[in-house]
Parts: sequence; C-alpha cells; structure tokens
Amino acid sequence: MFEARSSGSQPRRFLLGGLALSLHVALTGCQAGASERESHPDGEGILSVQLGSGGGVAVRPPGFFPWRASYGFGLLCLREDADVRLERVRWDATVEPISVTPMLRRVSAQQLDGSPRQTAPFSPFYSALGSPPKWSERYATADLRGDFTKEVAGTEVAAACERPRDPKAAFTELVFVVEAAEEGARMPRFYVDYTADGSPYTLRVDHAFVLCGTRARSRAC
Repeated sequence: MFEARSSGSQPRRFLLGGLALSLHVALTGCQAGASERESHPDGEGILSVQLGSGGGVAVRPPGFFPWRASYGFGLLCLREDADVRLERVRWDATVEPISVTPMLRRVSAQQLDGSPRQTAPFSPFYSALGSPPKWSERYATADLRGDFTKEVAGTEVAAACERPRDPKAAFTELVFVVEAAEEGARMPRFYVDYTADGSPYTLRVDHAFVLCGTRARSRAC
C-alpha cells in the first residue's frame, strides 16, 4: 500500500501500479557474482524486512528544491535461525534521484519503555520529509530519534520475525534517505545482499519509494 505524506496532511494509502525499470544503482560493500547468490522475495527467505510486496510510499514535495524524504518501516529480522550479516543495499530507479543514502536506525528496548509520548520519537515510521539524524531541513516533518548509521556492511541481524511485533521490543530499521529535484524520483524495488552461515543471498523487496514530481507521478501524488 502507498502512504502519501505532505506537510500538514494526513497519510493516504494506495495500491501501487506497474513500473518500468530503467536504472540499477549499487552502494556499499562487496558482492558475490549474481550466479553465486540465491535471491528471494521478502517473506520467503531467511532475512526479511516485513514489508511484503506490491506497495509503496509516496511523498509530496514541500515546495523547496532540491528536497529530501526519508522512508522507513523496513524492520530487519530473521525467519530462520542463522548467522546473518549484511553486505550492501541496492535499488532500481525508474526516475533517477539526485542521491540515495541507505541507513540503519537502531532503537533499544529501554528507549521504547515509557509513555506513548516518550516513545513516539523512537517508533518505526513509514515516511517523513527531511533527513536524519538532525532533521534540520526547514521543511522537515519529523524528529525521529535512535542510533542512525550509514555503516551497513558487516552489520549482524539476530532479531527473530514475530507477528504481531512487540511494540516495546528493540529493532533495527532500514532507512532510505532520497534526494530529488523538481522531477521527483521513483524507486520501485530494492535489494539487500547478505550472508547466512557464510552463504550469499539477496533479499528482493518490491516496495516502491516515490518522491512526487513532474516525472515521478502516482495516484498518491
């Protein structure tokens, strides 16, 4: 589903339609050859971000260009017991962004152990205008807290996937910070390369990130 956000408006969700692929971007770390690596969609392999497939999140521009939007709610967890370490994050783009910065956000159980008002800045999020960790842009719509890092390669994932998720359990969230011009940006899917017990895998997530613009359009824009 789509969640569309703009300053001062409520989220709206829409189903994602088909997208034509034109660009493949890569970041951070080393990768084994594609023929050596087993690929799987979210929900069918060892590593998951619990986003499912077929949906996405769209954010409207704040009226300043270039601009940034951040996307989260990719909660890293294991569907099977294994020694899992991240290698790198990749993505496809049909409308190319200016830049994409994958980050990890770690939130501890202690940070979530409080009143709803105290824990709200530490909760997982779908999307927000601006970028962590300072959210210093004048159009930023969030002040989300936690330990943000750009160091993806080598990170160990040990949390088990649970449904429903305990809202007071520690988590590691995969966050994308995307910058775009007036044309906007559209990333229909992303990939997480990782190893499990030393064997290479790729998690494929068909979940779109859209920065609405003159070229990047959707029903949520």
